[in-house]
Parts: sequence; structure tokens; C-alpha cells
Amino acid sequence: YRTAAERVLERRLPELMEILVALYDRHYSHDDIRGLITFFSSPLGRKLVENSQELMRESYSLGVAFGKSISEEI
Repeated sequence: YRTAAERVLERRLPELMEILVALYDRHYSHDDIRGLITFFSSPLGRKLVENSQELMRESYSLGVAFGKSISEEI
């Protein structure tokens, strides 16, 4: 049993993939993509993926705090 959202997503996923492939194609060469695949398959690449959400969350919090400290000086 699948929800309506799951059915729509499954049907439209190829469309999203085309959009994302075009985006990456504008910014990276084929060799770049191979390098990224190699990197993200490595232990360090996997570690980056595992930690990226927490790093983003902490970076945001630190940036907000830093911004507040700057605003107090302005």
C-alpha cells in the first residue's frame, strides 16, 4: 500500500533526475563527476556525508550568534 504522494514521486522522479543532471552538467565536467564519485566512495567522503547535516546545523547556529555579536557593535 503506497500513499498518493509516493505514487506521484515515483512517477515524477525521472523528471527530477533530469533537472539535477542538467544542474551538475553546468558546473562539473565528466571527469569532475568521476572524481566526486571516487571521493564520496572513500572513507573521508562517507564521513563528510555522515556529518554534513550536523555541520550545517552547527554552522548556522554559530553564524547566527556571530551575527548577533556584530550587530551589538554596529
